Amino acid sequence: MAVWTLMPANKKSIEEVVYWEKDGKTIFFRQGWRSGSVTITTADDSPPNIDLDGNEELSVFDLYDDHVLDVELDSFWDGVWGEWDWNDEDLSDDEKEEIEDAWNENSYEGVEDLGWIQSETDTFFYGELTLEPVTEQ
Repeated sequence: MAVWTLMPANKKSIEEVVYWEKDGKTIFFRQGWRSGSVTITTADDSPPNIDLDGNEELSVFDLYDDHVLDVELDSFWDGVWGEWDWNDEDLSDDEKEEIEDAWNENSYEGVEDLGWIQSETDTFFYGELTLEPVTEQ
């Protein structure tokens, strides 16, 4: 078994998408990060099979296979942008404003207080990647 750190080689190449559900409706918040990494555990000492040269969009949680046993978010830092996305037909302008205000005032808890339940989170890396073994110290 081995542990690896995977991160984008370039800044502003991470996007985290948080999905929320309520009353059969789904909304999501996209957050862009300046940098960060995930930790990958493999079944043996060989690295995971990842195209490091460039990716239009790599979903880090899609890396699981017979060889990749675990993928954990290590750390993301310096959020550089964030935006809400939803089906305009599902929500009134007042509901959209209420969600945005709740997020700006109290982040996740604010949206949860409105009755929305976080259902899923996806994390995407874009472009060239670096993969390094984690050595114990």
